[in-house]
Amino acid sequence: MLCGTQSRGSIRLNASDPHGNPKIDHNYLANELDVAVLAEGCRYVNEIVTEGICKATSRTCYHPASTCKMGPDEDEEAVVDPRLRVRGVKSLRVADISIMPKLNNGHPQAPAYMIGEKAAQLILEDNRIIG
Repeated sequence: MLCGTQSRGSIRLNASDPHGNPKIDHNYLANELDVAVLAEGCRYVNEIVTEGICKATSRTCYHPASTCKMGPDEDEEAVVDPRLRVRGVKSLRVADISIMPKLNNGHPQAPAYMIGEKAAQLILEDNRIIG
């Protein structure tokens, strides 16, 4: 990713309708300095990777997940059922990213929020059934 670019883009109205989508021209890499800086960055990254520095210095990003896999009853590795209840433990649910069978490719914040929202919905549904 190139930060602090010299290239500048533009945004213009697409038509006389102010509510219409604008024309956006990012104008990426229009400035030669941007091209040179990005190329040097790529060369540096290639050097780091080919010299094995990555293996020696790789660390976790501190988003541990997938330790209490959610899955159907047929999945022997699943710790949590589709209603987020821990199998074999009464009145216990897991409502965080540990239930994800595999971690997503992006930041886990959005899935964590969605899991929390779903847990709240499930708990409310169960309380309506019980109460």
